[in-house]
Amino acid sequence: MKIVALIIALILGCNAYSQELNDLGVITYQQVIKMNSTNPCEETLNKVLTYCVEDGSYISYTFKYNKLNGIIFLTPYLNKSIADRALENDVSTFSSKVRKQPIYKSGMAYFPMTSEIGVSFEVINYNGTYYVNYSTLLLN
Repeated sequence: MKIVALIIALILGCNAYSQELNDLGVITYQQVIKMNSTNPCEETLNKVLTYCVEDGSYISYTFKYNKLNGIIFLTPYLNKSIADRALENDVSTFSSKVRKQPIYKSGMAYFPMTSEIGVSFEVINYNGTYYVNYSTLLLN
């Protein structure tokens, strides 16, 4: 239970919107729309809501069976090498905070937090920009 509380605190510290970790598997697509003060910049009905941030970042909410099952943060960087360094820093910082070592696979750092929740970090290229992708997802 301590680790879940820690994850909640970490997510709340990063999340500029109103969803919380304990909303995973509970709130619906429509509830997420109503809880946010801005309109999504991209939307796949009942599957994904993406909100654009002024600095070029994205916050996406994913849904399974109309329930929130993931919160994804994409932070942009000027090039891949800067994004790779940011990834290393983010993974190291997160690892220190949760006192766990990640599992690495194909460039992704994965932290199994509980039997139901996983956190991952990776560098992705989306529309020609490199992003650090920080995801908190339900595993079921």
